[in-house]
Amino acid sequence: MPQRRIIVDYGAEDLDDFAIYRATPVTTASHVAFAAEDRTAGVWTQYSDRYYAAFVNDLHGNNVEAVWHAPAPIGDAPRRSEVP
Repeated sequence: MPQRRIIVDYGAEDLDDFAIYRATPVTTASHVAFAAEDRTAGVWTQYSDRYYAAFVNDLHGNNVEAVWHAPAPIGDAPRRSEVP
């Protein structure tokens, strides 16, 4: 079994509900999303006119997303039509 070193963890004490480890092999193409409290970076129109999200991508194709589903479209929101 490869050695793992925990980098970030989130959850109740002694429970790694969400954790990032440094280990091999490297994970690729994973996606993790968290709920945001309100409007984030922009509306992603390819999903919905009420889908507001911000993404962080790494060099291995993994990404983390903060997402908020608006109750109604917001007219002045930045539009994001490209793929995150």
